[in-house]
Amino acid sequence: MSLFKTKYICGLDLGASKIAIVLAKIDKNQIEAIYAKSISCQGLKNGVISDPKELTNSISKLIVEIKKITGYKIKSTYVNISGGYLKTKYASSTIALSERSNRVISSYDISRIQKEACNLTLDFEEEAIYKRALDFILDGKNSVLDPHGLYAHTLKVNMYLVTSPVSYISNITTVLNQAGLEVEEILLSGIATSLALSLQEQNLENFALIDIGHDLTEILVFKNNYLEYFDTLPIGGNDITKAIMDNFDLSLMLAQDVKKTYISLPSSQIDQERQVVLKKGVGYLALKQKAIAQIAENQIKLLVSQIKEKINSLPKEIEPPPVVFTGQTALLEGFLEMAESLLGLPVKLGTIREQKFPQLYKSVIFTTSFGLVLYGLKSHQIKKITSMPGLNIAQKTFFKAKEIYQEYF
Repeated sequence: MSLFKTKYICGLDLGASKIAIVLAKIDKNQIEAIYAKSISCQGLKNGVISDPKELTNSISKLIVEIKKITGYKIKSTYVNISGGYLKTKYASSTIALSERSNRVISSYDISRIQKEACNLTLDFEEEAIYKRALDFILDGKNSVLDPHGLYAHTLKVNMYLVTSPVSYISNITTVLNQAGLEVEEILLSGIATSLALSLQEQNLENFALIDIGHDLTEILVFKNNYLEYFDTLPIGGNDITKAIMDNFDLSLMLAQDVKKTYISLPSSQIDQERQVVLKKGVGYLALKQKAIAQIAENQIKLLVSQIKEKINSLPKEIEPPPVVFTGQTALLEGFLEMAESLLGLPVKLGTIREQKFPQLYKSVIFTTSFGLVLYGLKSHQIKKITSMPGLNIAQKTFFKAKEIYQEYF
């Protein structure tokens, strides 16, 4: 029996310069069709909602556009969260399983101790948007990844958390509700992006994912496909645009066009006299392409130097991994080669490799929203499994979380 007859799963990527939506039509547990749209939007800044009305209206427009194409009105969605306000924490807790002797560790014990570790660590106005158990300690001695079914007298858990202020989560939920959407789940942006890139299929188990956004850059380091490190930098592709705009006294729109069209790295390979001619107002403006490239190059060097500093500060047990870049800035001509030279690590471009859907193939615009769809599909499959008779609530919760994160991370 199939999981669905026909169902739709939606992924919504809230970005600082655009929002992107992917709607997947599901039939017999598989994605049958994909519908994708994006729209410019200035409703967020550094991951924080700065203009709720603008964001709500933009989301509503996308919903209408998708309905025109599919005839289906989106009612709920998986959505991303990102920003400099996100924090990482380590949590731990120990419980006695019995008063006198050893006993078998149950799914309920595992769920209870993880919940207790989070409660002991999180502040009142804080919520974990990503959490996973690093290991479990049996009787203060033996470290295991999965203690289910083993015997012990005491059980300890060590956890890694990424947290967000509750107010920011509430604001995202409120805006989506005002646009007519229910929130299925809020997922860390980088996690969703990593799902869409099919890195496991490329035999990459240890890698650093660098997502260069509009006004901030996310750094996620995975070890054995598990998230080991997360951080953000307050610098993004818009810093290049601003530098071009300020240096040449251009409008934002014209500076964006110059960045997309005329940047070629490294600048040393561009002829000193080569010029580009731009239409500015009622007249024309001639600029040296080398000067444009040098401005971009300086901003990119600043960004990559900060990324390198973060990678070099990783714990010793995490070896410097290959680096996967994604985002519009990573598409600039010569960017990957320059980044590889500056970092001293192997570098590649992360794009969607799902050739079945041409509108997504090799896209960087829809990576996060498509990753949210993939997460939602797996989540629904797990919900189907955990609806089987005989499983209590704790077992269902543990099974769902374990299956999703083992599948993807």
